[in-house]
Amino acid sequence: MNKHIFTILLTALSVLFFSCGGDKQTSSNSQATKEVKKKIIKADLSMLYSASVDVTTYDNQRKLEKRFGFMIAPNLLVCPYKIFSRANNAKVRLWGTKRDIIVDKFIAVDRIHDLIILQVDSICSKPFILRRKEPTKRMITKIIKKRTGKLFRYSKGKYFKCDTVSGSPYYRISNLIPKYQQGVPVIDSKGQVIGMGVQFNIDFEKSFYAIPSYVILSLLKSAHEPKSISSLRDTSTKEQKRNAKIKSITIVTTVGNIKMKLFNNMPQYRDNFVKLINEGFYNDLLFHRVIESFVIQSGAADTRDAGKDDIVGWKGPGYTLPAFINPKYFHQRGMIGSPRLPNDVNTDKRSDGGQFYIVQGRRYNNKELDDIEKENHYKFTNNQRKVYSTRGGAPTLDGEYTIFGEIISGMDVVDKIAKVEVTNNWRPLEDIRIKKIIINY
Repeated sequence: MNKHIFTILLTALSVLFFSCGGDKQTSSNSQATKEVKKKIIKADLSMLYSASVDVTTYDNQRKLEKRFGFMIAPNLLVCPYKIFSRANNAKVRLWGTKRDIIVDKFIAVDRIHDLIILQVDSICSKPFILRRKEPTKRMITKIIKKRTGKLFRYSKGKYFKCDTVSGSPYYRISNLIPKYQQGVPVIDSKGQVIGMGVQFNIDFEKSFYAIPSYVILSLLKSAHEPKSISSLRDTSTKEQKRNAKIKSITIVTTVGNIKMKLFNNMPQYRDNFVKLINEGFYNDLLFHRVIESFVIQSGAADTRDAGKDDIVGWKGPGYTLPAFINPKYFHQRGMIGSPRLPNDVNTDKRSDGGQFYIVQGRRYNNKELDDIEKENHYKFTNNQRKVYSTRGGAPTLDGEYTIFGEIISGMDVVDKIAKVEVTNNWRPLEDIRIKKIIINY
């Protein structure tokens, strides 16, 4: 064989040999990398799994409802609020354990977004990390499922966009979230939580969302000293006595302050209003219904994050109050009452749990009052007629709605709000908000 050709063949065989050897080595390294990734994924899921929680609420020993939650700090967990509406304690269990831990304290609640943060002193678990940035479109989202044996499972989906649902922002996702599974953390590819999984029925179809993680972070920042879970349901005698000593309430709005007085002979309404103030329920809500010469109205939970074209005014704090129509009070200018649904769907005239209206009103002559009496089958006293003809008010509401307070200063601000330009739905074209409400003792 020609020496030159032999050298070429030898070189080619050498290249082939080492190339084959190199492929085997690369394949081996690739396999090793996959194994390492699997171990990392398993370790991450194990950590995240151990920060997921079952939450079961109780009324004393009576079992109520069960949902999921997850740890956001070593001894703090977040879960849906609604399951606590009739509860005074709860039992929580970390996934992968068999020990129930009794919880009876919370540090923050957001009725609008259906969130509550519980304090669990006997748990010290490594928490989830809450993602601070909005997810990117079509980003992969995962929901960890209950473990089968030693296997960790999760469902995969995608993030679509941020929607406004009932006036509040939610992340639309494709992951399926059954009702019993609401409260689970929805995570990104790095294991960070983008939000809490929830389900809504929109136009008779089930839609799946995540309450954004930044909403949870904001709630965490507003945390207060631990309070009893039962305080969400009832007002203690001590709190009732304290509420009876309130001198006034200041509603701080974007156009000025309005000062009001709560009636102590309407204790359920007074205590409910104070409870919602202390929870920060009214902060940033709109005056969403403004009818000049009649009333201005606020307190709808779906107005905090509402867009300009959203139809609002339908979302409350999750409950209603029984009617308490006291003949001592009538709808003269400056009175404060509770709106409600119409008689055909609300025969007991129960009031909305959070909304309130302030009467601006106008003056009425005797002929107009006579017509209202015939229409509403309601008899005005001589004093009412005198007040309506001089001070003014909204006599068409008498006998139908619960009054629980009155304005003591700031009617000029009420008049200013009442004169703004509104849409066909009586919503101001330019947003007017309640910044906060201050309790003055």
